[in-house]
Amino acid sequence: MPAAKAFMNAWIHFEAQKVPVKLYAAARTEGSGFNQVHKHADGTVSKISQKNFCSGCNSDVPYANLSKGVPVGEDYIVVEQHELDALVPETNSNMVISKFVPFGQVDAVYFDKSYYVDLNPDKKLGDPRMNGVLFAWLYKIMQQAGYAAISKFCSRGKEHNIVIRIVGNKLMIHTLFTADEVRAVECFDPAKTSVSDAMVAKGLERIAELVGNFDPEELKDETGDKIAKLISQKTAAHSSPAGASTNAEPKPKTPASDDELLELLMASNAGAKAKSAGAKAN
Repeated sequence: MPAAKAFMNAWIHFEAQKVPVKLYAAARTEGSGFNQVHKHADGTVSKISQKNFCSGCNSDVPYANLSKGVPVGEDYIVVEQHELDALVPETNSNMVISKFVPFGQVDAVYFDKSYYVDLNPDKKLGDPRMNGVLFAWLYKIMQQAGYAAISKFCSRGKEHNIVIRIVGNKLMIHTLFTADEVRAVECFDPAKTSVSDAMVAKGLERIAELVGNFDPEELKDETGDKIAKLISQKTAAHSSPAGASTNAEPKPKTPASDDELLELLMASNAGAKAKSAGAKAN
């Protein structure tokens, strides 16, 4: 597993105390790393390049000349980067705790990304020995109180609402979707449909048979594993010269019958006699 790289350096503020921290991405989506390519008739392959094509001037536009626009009817309102920079700083690493809440009240639908929180020994404020003490102090009071902290930070021009919580012997941060980003969907209401007691009892029996402990090692991407195996096989075949021998194990031959073995023995004896006779003649 590759070494984790800090996502950002930050400070957690609580009351008059500042705790220097580093954030590390807790998880990431693994992909197969496909590029779009064009396979030519002669078997060669070229990578496809994506270009910024302007339908108005019928040409490609350099990245430096691109702007952000909001559609209004058939037209666009252009918002310049300097206007956005004045509203949202590129980075604001000060995470001021504004509120403590029971973590169980934060529905998982609001979770976006997760980060591990580690002490940042490179950031020093006053006596450097106090950094670890303040980190441990924040951990212990949150652990004993049983609450999670609400805060926010800015990164890459976007403001993130966050919840800070205790996970084992670590602090963890989850960025949160805002209320208007979480969709409200009218779904079938199962609570209003009657189900017989016998059906419920049977279902509960089945659940009891399947109850176990959550084990993240059981979470597998079997389709992704198959794709990775396919890529590995094709890469090995591509790297081997045409006609080169492979390291594949030879298939075992079907055992010969008694008659076949006798034939082989007689042919071998005949060959040996002929060789011996030729040697004597010389």
